[in-house]
Amino acid sequence: MKKIKLLIMIFVFGMIIINPLKTNAAIAPPKSSQVYYISPDKKNVSIKLPQLSKGYGYQVNLYNYNKKKIASTYCIFYATFNKVTCANQIFYYHARVIDLYNSGTAVSGWSKLQAFSTINKANYKMAQAGKTKAIYIKAPKISGVKYYKVYLSTYEDKGYKAVANIKPGKKIKLSKLSKKKKFSYNKYYYSKFVPVLKTGEKAKDFNIRAFKFYKK
Repeated sequence: MKKIKLLIMIFVFGMIIINPLKTNAAIAPPKSSQVYYISPDKKNVSIKLPQLSKGYGYQVNLYNYNKKKIASTYCIFYATFNKVTCANQIFYYHARVIDLYNSGTAVSGWSKLQAFSTINKANYKMAQAGKTKAIYIKAPKISGVKYYKVYLSTYEDKGYKAVANIKPGKKIKLSKLSKKKKFSYNKYYYSKFVPVLKTGEKAKDFNIRAFKFYKK
């Protein structure tokens, strides 16, 4: 009898080790999330989440810029929301882990709400200022955005530094890469625009725009 009890205890302990996600502790916001796909008709948006162990998935809720819930879905790691007008907006989402082998029972708390942007990079209007080594940038008007923080770099994948803020619908002129470094002709520069919301939060934005100055 003691041997049977011991075997049961070993089995239960082993199941706890194998299934560490089955707790009520809140999970951290998925750090590798990104807007993976926006359909041509701008009605469907997919968010990529970190892949979990076999047998686990996510329940994901989507909110508008006012943090009003507008949709919910279940997924493995691609959360796709259908029939949501998704172009050029600010959204929030959060997720929790579910057990797919147990009728989708939640096995974690909700992650923190995370803001992201679906603003098309073409909506950031950029133009060389005449024959000079300066650029005009105009930012779009998007509900929920207080201003945009502009980052520049000489590399596409690193080295971005904040250089200016732009209010929605306004235009600024930049003539330097930094306080000590001027722009050069025939060299590519890269820009990122991060929406800062009226709540003070920053929305994830995955757009990068390249620009170059030409001698005219």
